[in-house]
Amino acid sequence: MDRKLNALQQMDRKIDVLQQILDDIIEESGFYGIILTSDEGLIVTHSKLLDQEVDLDSLAARAANIFNENGIGIYNPEDIIVSYPNKKIFIQKVSFSEDSTPILLLITIMPSNVRYFKRKINKIKKNLIFTHE
Repeated sequence: MDRKLNALQQMDRKIDVLQQILDDIIEESGFYGIILTSDEGLIVTHSKLLDQEVDLDSLAARAANIFNENGIGIYNPEDIIVSYPNKKIFIQKVSFSEDSTPILLLITIMPSNVRYFKRKINKIKKNLIFTHE
């Protein structure tokens, strides 16, 4: 029992560190929010600074559905950009292993006028790998 409790406490600490990293990145990047989900669309964590009007569960489920249900047409995408008049949503598969098996979806919500965001996304991914180790 102590072993399970210890493992859960370690997991909670990692989630707290990860949320702080996500919030720091949001503050410096100008993004609206970041969500990490399983490839089934279950939310792992999200930035605390995320707009409360965002329906996290719906967004996560829809993102997972696109990646898991034959993709778009005959192709299965690696990432997706959805543009709205006032925001842009970037969804990307993230993997921690050498065989590139995706285990998470990284959903980033940003202002619609952000053009060069891939470098910031890569910084998020590097922090995820660091937190995972």
